[in-house]
Amino acid sequence: MLLTRRSPTRISQRELFRLILRTLACFVLCAIVWVLATPLYNRVVAGASGLLFSIVESNDVTTVRTSDDGLVIYRQDPGRDPRPFMELSRYLYVGLVPMLALLLGTPHLGALRRLRVVALGVLMLFLFHVLYLVLSVELIYVVLGLSDVSATGAQFCAWAEVMLRVLDEVVAILIWALLAFRIWWRVARPGEITGAVGATC
Repeated sequence: MLLTRRSPTRISQRELFRLILRTLACFVLCAIVWVLATPLYNRVVAGASGLLFSIVESNDVTTVRTSDDGLVIYRQDPGRDPRPFMELSRYLYVGLVPMLALLLGTPHLGALRRLRVVALGVLMLFLFHVLYLVLSVELIYVVLGLSDVSATGAQFCAWAEVMLRVLDEVVAILIWALLAFRIWWRVARPGEITGAVGATC
């Protein structure tokens, strides 16, 4: 008798119902944790984005400061005091909640692997939040005429700003899909036996 490697079996309706309930429970739990952890996450994003601003700007006109409910972007033009330019609420990070709930609710993940996937998902979304903050501010500078670019460049930046905001709305789901699609793909194809070395005789 030759051995075969078993694939995950199809999820029954009862199991699917339990998965939905578990995901909803994770959603509620993650929402509570998100409220408590947002101030710390906010400070880390502010520090990382401030460092990135100092790298991409030659004149260092942008400063990021934390507030009770999010971030405040300050702009300091030559010869002037820093003034508030834009405010971002903590809801910039709300995508963490559905992403974590979906990753925690994904089936066929062991505890250690689930921990690695969650950590990777949080890191990817954190990097996006930092890049989103810096790119959106720099693009707005161009659109408002605060940066020297051509008319064609300004039109492109205006389009890019819209696309960036659209991406911000869906990036959490995209990260979950990227990290978990193989698992759901195997569950959806229960009849396929992968890695078989022979048939049972």
